[in-house]
Amino acid sequence: MTEKKTYHVTPIYKKFYKGINCLEIGVDSISIIKRSSDSFVNISNIFRVLKLDNFRSSKFLQHISPDELNKDTSDNSEIIWISLRNAIEITKELEIYEILKPLLRTDVETLSDIPTKQELIDQGELITQD
Repeated sequence: MTEKKTYHVTPIYKKFYKGINCLEIGVDSISIIKRSSDSFVNISNIFRVLKLDNFRSSKFLQHISPDELNKDTSDNSEIIWISLRNAIEITKELEIYEILKPLLRTDVETLSDIPTKQELIDQGELITQD
């Protein structure tokens, strides 16, 4: 019987990322982002949390249609964004869905009700490791 990994997870907060309003959650100091414009999720960082190499992570992406996947290759790295539907399916398969559920299930239409990272810090609900 294998032991389940324990993750350090922050509350969700809103963020402005590359000109787009987003929701973000931190998992083991890695930011997982969902864009408000299309609800696409940064799957690259989910793979980083799970320490999946390119070969293993590409197996989860091979059946996703091009209109449900896009790549951002700026900042000398490649970020892969996938549709919310695919993100939910993949995170369930990888057994990390429950950890990311607050991010994946929060409606981007409620963005105005979500605190910023600084507001969480000010309220003592988020401690940064500076």
